[in-house]
Amino acid sequence: MWIKPPIYRHFKDFVFGKYFKDNYIEEEFDLSNVFFITTANDIEKIPPALKDRLEIINITGYTEIEKLEIAKKYLLPIICDKHGIKNIKISDEELINIIKYYTKESGIRQLDRVLSKIVRKVVTNKIVNKKRINLTINNCEDYL
Repeated sequence: MWIKPPIYRHFKDFVFGKYFKDNYIEEEFDLSNVFFITTANDIEKIPPALKDRLEIINITGYTEIEKLEIAKKYLLPIICDKHGIKNIKISDEELINIIKYYTKESGIRQLDRVLSKIVRKVVTNKIVNKKRINLTINNCEDYL
């Protein structure tokens, strides 16, 4: 279900004029020179009245190589910091395997979830068994 924000009526029908009055801060905004950018995961859920007024640009998702770099440079350091460990070593080959077979979406949300799950299990295993874990393609599946 799509909830209509107050500004939706200005997209739908410009009879209301070029000004939008925000009820929260009680100020009018001139929308005549505003450029709106919006995203949607499913274009079919956009109401037809709004869809008619949009210039739709389809953008493909990340490639496997881009996801690999994002995982190494951004996701893993953030996830490790969040779970209180300095770092976790996962080879490029293992990350590509995870990306290919465990994340089907074009973005990186699922990749973030899968890597978080692996890190949580590694941390738990380290605390319980008091030993270091070496992730390999053979045992990576145990952590997913």
